[in-house]
Amino acid sequence: IVSNLLYYRYMNPAIVAPDGFSLHRYMNPAIVAPDGFDIIDMSAGGQLHPDQRRNLGSVAKMLQHAAANKLFEGETHMTPMNHYISQTYEKFRQFFQAACDVPEPEEKFNVDEYSDMVTLSKPIIYISIEEIINTHSLLLEHLGVIGPDRTDLLHELLQDLGEVPDVEALLGARARTH
Repeated sequence: IVSNLLYYRYMNPAIVAPDGFSLHRYMNPAIVAPDGFDIIDMSAGGQLHPDQRRNLGSVAKMLQHAAANKLFEGETHMTPMNHYISQTYEKFRQFFQAACDVPEPEEKFNVDEYSDMVTLSKPIIYISIEEIINTHSLLLEHLGVIGPDRTDLLHELLQDLGEVPDVEALLGARARTH
């Protein structure tokens, strides 16, 4: 799925490799700022020491280079890692390929276009007002990519919805009285 989406977005096979994308978008932020993702417990008001954050940044940079099989040039303090990078690139590639090799949602959840009509107990989805607003905004922003055909029902739906509302507009008068 990730490879297909990347290919569709960039139409460039060189960018389609899910390893660098996954590492850059999902793992590196947690490595560089574990306190921001509740990976480590920081006491009230505590923070990582700048040296710790710099070291985590170096780890993230090294992992990014290893995932892309890009050797360090010009950074003499990092060049000793080049041997490790060249040895582990294939392991990184296999790991990320396996992580991205997931079944299609229809296959995984055993659903098709008729499943909703015959389901007795409908699923419950918990979504916040902010998530609704963000989803609406993203759909409008990327409508040309998601539904390039102007006759797509998504165009009609978004036209009916109009502009992205604010929280007060969605909650109505109740939000103004509280």
